Amino acid sequence: MLKQPLKAKHFSLSEILSKNNRHELFDLLNKPYIINNMESLLLILDILRDSLDAPIFINSFYRDPDHNKRVGGVKTSKHLVGAAVDITSSDFPSLYKVVMHVNKDNWRVLPYIKRKFLHIELIKYASIF
Repeated sequence: MLKQPLKAKHFSLSEILSKNNRHELFDLLNKPYIINNMESLLLILDILRDSLDAPIFINSFYRDPDHNKRVGGVKTSKHLVGAAVDITSSDFPSLYKVVMHVNKDNWRVLPYIKRKFLHIELIKYASIF
């Protein structure tokens, strides 16, 4: 039996992939290392969601090169390999507090306080770079 990729306790597949077009989704099917990176981040997001006890919203996850260029991403963006996710919450101050106090084993956070989102990225990840 095939495992369904990108399962998460608190995030539906439509939330995870909501910013992607069909070309990007097809790209994902051909690159299992991207799925592996995204699944690692989803485990982190589920831990954060459990700790926050409030919804977390995904602003940006995997991007193909065209999407990345459209949104002004750098050429070496970890979003290109599914190793970065941008998140927010209606209770951003609490989200920030939870993220800053959670143990960060293989990830780090870059806070964008004025824009009210957090960029979370894996430190070690599968890549073709």
